[in-house]
Amino acid sequence: MKKYLNIVCLTLVAALFAACSDEEVLMPTADFTVSATDVSINQTVTFAFTGSNAVQAVVFPGDAGHDWDLVNQGSTGLVMSKGVATYAYPTAGVYTATIVATNYDKEGRESKMAVAKVTITVTDDNNQLRSVILQKDLYNKEMAAEIGDDYVLVTMPYKVRVNNRDVAVKANAQRLGITAMSPNATIDISGEPYSDKTKYDLTASPTIGVTAASGLVKTYQVYTLSYPVFETFSIDGVAGTTTYSAYSYDKTFVSVTLPSGTDLTRLKPVFSSADALSVSIDGQPQTSGMSEVDFSQTVTYTLTNQLADHPECRCESQVVVEVTVK
Repeated sequence: MKKYLNIVCLTLVAALFAACSDEEVLMPTADFTVSATDVSINQTVTFAFTGSNAVQAVVFPGDAGHDWDLVNQGSTGLVMSKGVATYAYPTAGVYTATIVATNYDKEGRESKMAVAKVTITVTDDNNQLRSVILQKDLYNKEMAAEIGDDYVLVTMPYKVRVNNRDVAVKANAQRLGITAMSPNATIDISGEPYSDKTKYDLTASPTIGVTAASGLVKTYQVYTLSYPVFETFSIDGVAGTTTYSAYSYDKTFVSVTLPSGTDLTRLKPVFSSADALSVSIDGQPQTSGMSEVDFSQTVTYTLTNQLADHPECRCESQVVVEVTVK
């Protein structure tokens, strides 16, 4: 009886092993959808796997380093986690994206593969500016310009405090650091190829042209504003002394020394500024020789400059006034 049971058990084990070995690996399908086939550079493309019988699905976008035809040469694909993968093409071109669906048995001894392809056309029409900065001509400091839809606003100080002295800033000879949104775009200054080594005359209102890889051109007009300062500032006939900030381009300091015994609480300063369209203290407009100010503590004036033809181009500066008696 025991011998009979052993034979039956051996027979059942052999049958189960044969059943596992003979388990059929189904052929997968590589069906998928793609969010768009005509896209711009850096635009996200979504691949969604809709096939069947696949243990794993991988998408090869088709650009450099991700080409299915070059998989034996090190090209790699993106595993579709939960059936989805996203990719943004950094370079314009026409690419063949490939979906590879794979199915295999539990032991990994047998596998079947299905492949599907789609053509993705990537264009580069991006002719936007990313940044414009004044290079380190401003005494080892960089200053970013404001970028509008069709203009660049460069706001500059008249002077910079360096080694305890005020040094004039030359707006007619400044090196620019310019980058476009697309690395494939080319840049020119007033029709000439841009160079970060060239010093440009910003007072001449140059233009910055950005040409996309597709040939689409966008032009930005460069405007220059000066941070407004007080050319003159006096109290009771005593002229103030102006110094510039070593750290902030939009800040200057005025110091005035008055005779001992002067009442600092009710003084009417006389001032002038060629660039300031408005002068205020804490939002209150100030008029030269008319507005009464309490100088018993430090007072900060706000001066505003603005282009008449382009009101969106404006800037503000602060003038810190300190009055002492001696």
